Amino acid sequence: MEKGQAIVQLESLLEQFIQKSAATVPKVILIAVLAYVTLRILRFFTQRLERFVEEGASGDRTSRKQRTQTLSRVVRGTGSIIVSLIAVMMVVQQLGINIAPIIAGAGIAGLAVGFGAQNLVRDFISGFFILLEDQFSVGDVVRIAGIGGLVESMNLRVTVLRDIEGVVHYVPNGEVKTVSNMTKNWSRALLDVDVAYKEDVDRVISVLKDILEEFRKDPEFGRLLVSEPVIPGVERLGDSSVTVRIMADTVPLKQWDVMRELRRRIKARFDAAGIEIPFPQRTVWLRTEQSGGENTRGG
Repeated sequence: MEKGQAIVQLESLLEQFIQKSAATVPKVILIAVLAYVTLRILRFFTQRLERFVEEGASGDRTSRKQRTQTLSRVVRGTGSIIVSLIAVMMVVQQLGINIAPIIAGAGIAGLAVGFGAQNLVRDFISGFFILLEDQFSVGDVVRIAGIGGLVESMNLRVTVLRDIEGVVHYVPNGEVKTVSNMTKNWSRALLDVDVAYKEDVDRVISVLKDILEEFRKDPEFGRLLVSEPVIPGVERLGDSSVTVRIMADTVPLKQWDVMRELRRRIKARFDAAGIEIPFPQRTVWLRTEQSGGENTRGG
């Protein structure tokens, strides 16, 4: 009799499980399908975002591709985690498990991790906005956190710079407060030329204009310019020289090549034209004491 009652109870439990499963399984399948569709839609929009940014952003194609791929990976990865967590919690709830303690425990654990990884989270958020705003890209010459150099690589956490001495610097993106980008779209060659006070400034400017005109027509160096060089005029009256300024907008990273070539040509032309490039001069007074008085002379 007891064995028959046990079998009846077992059959009753099995029937309840089947009934509950019949009502739960379709819901679980529906949740899984909706999560999959949401992830596919997210992937579609991130791919469209990649194409949109690549077509509309400025800079070279390689840096744009890297930036958009990083952004799309971040958006897709974050979205996938959120959708998956929501789907898992909905499935667990459909199985009759109370998820309130799980959510509370996850919140406490997340708070503890957040306090322990504040700097890491800050680095990732800063890196995301650096990429989103296209503040700089791989190949740019920038100055950040007091360090100047070529951007060799970058990701959401760190930017890698190599300075003029070849030293590699790893700068956490959370430390990037101000960015000075010296090669964004175009660069500027800024050259100050000193001449002696005895020189005719108008003649000096005329000679410099001839040099710039020849430079602009040069097949090798002229292509480095993006606009016609200008001479604003006298920039400074120094202790022993008059400073004339030259400004020339160049393609990115070529301002130093332009300035070096201009210095070479200016030196050669000034020597040929007899224009003095001054050097610091000092007047020395010597005083000698002789019997019967003092003698002072200048030299």
